[in-house]
Amino acid sequence: MTFLPGHSCAVSDVRYQTVNFARQAIVDEQLRPIAYELLFRGERAAVSGVSMTHSVYHTAFLDGAIGELTTCHPVFINCDTDCLLGEITSKLSPDKSGLEILETVETSLEIFDAITKAKRDGFMISLDDWVPGDARTSLLPLATHVKLDLPAFDDNTLRECVSSLRPLPIILIAEKIETEQQLLKVRSLGITHFQGYFLDHPQVTVRRRLNSSSTICLRLLSLLTASGSQRDLIDCIETDPVLCHKLLRFVNSASHGARSPIQSTQAALARVGTEGLRRFALEVLSRATAEYSPNAFVSILTTARFVQELCIADAVDSAEAFLGGMLSELQCLFNLQICEFLDMLPLSRQLHLLLRENDGPYAPYLTVARDYQQVQAPHRDQWSPQIHRAYLKACMWTDLSISRFSV
Repeated sequence: MTFLPGHSCAVSDVRYQTVNFARQAIVDEQLRPIAYELLFRGERAAVSGVSMTHSVYHTAFLDGAIGELTTCHPVFINCDTDCLLGEITSKLSPDKSGLEILETVETSLEIFDAITKAKRDGFMISLDDWVPGDARTSLLPLATHVKLDLPAFDDNTLRECVSSLRPLPIILIAEKIETEQQLLKVRSLGITHFQGYFLDHPQVTVRRRLNSSSTICLRLLSLLTASGSQRDLIDCIETDPVLCHKLLRFVNSASHGARSPIQSTQAALARVGTEGLRRFALEVLSRATAEYSPNAFVSILTTARFVQELCIADAVDSAEAFLGGMLSELQCLFNLQICEFLDMLPLSRQLHLLLRENDGPYAPYLTVARDYQQVQAPHRDQWSPQIHRAYLKACMWTDLSISRFSV
């Protein structure tokens, strides 16, 4: 991939993403949760429906939050037209999730075909905010659930609607129940599934995620640690145009003394070498974490290098130790889930053990590094001189590394 130096890259450079979503229970006649609706919570005006659904998907499913929040009940994810005509269903599991078709979806042959395929694949299909005279009547044969928008009905129209839908093989859910009287009324009509503030307030969860460039930099560091080929490194960088542009700016800066502008990823790698690329990746990560916590990356680098120095002192292979220490600290800072690292990075079995179980050859060194730094300096006398030296070396290395970062 080639960019001209100075060429603007019209891709957002948000260094980390905060994704808010909430769950709200759908309960049965005994008021037991049998499913959840996942809701986006954020600046709705700033993002499209498909972006909101992707945010909910990535946060809940990829970040591993689904199990902890839903106790293994199925979940419904809101889908607008763009989601239904896109590829969101290819990234969802039909045994864990259903599609909630928003009231804004206009029926068409394309929409009908997309929902037909989703149902054939095993997804539950819920029609959200059903109102009198709803325009989505043609979708009823595909629906497994219909959610009645209670405030939109008076007593007569609600009774008529329930009577017309009852013969269909559909589960009716009365939603937006806010009082006991409303619950009693819909129960008297034979409705057996309910949702609303009277039963369960949405529980908001906040997840922070590293953005694409930062995630790819972690992958770069993993490849460098594993002595990946130049082709692997180039392919990794070129998956993100923003990162390519940053690398070329980095290489063409005055500190690298290029006589003529470097315009390709391959030429950039030839210029900086593996150590320069490692420094570049660390710098990108430094800026990402600084936006969240100004001094966080100094602490992360210090801990990672401290673990590495302890391994060096014990003649233990140390290259992976640095990466393991950094990933462990990033995991804590961003509240990242283990599955993120294990799925996206080419990590060794030793690092899998460290990140998943705090076990393996590097775990004792990480524990020492963390414990040592949690003790105030005047109370570190009980630690061995070897540990003191390793910590001082780590601090010096971190200071030097940070000082070399571009302004």
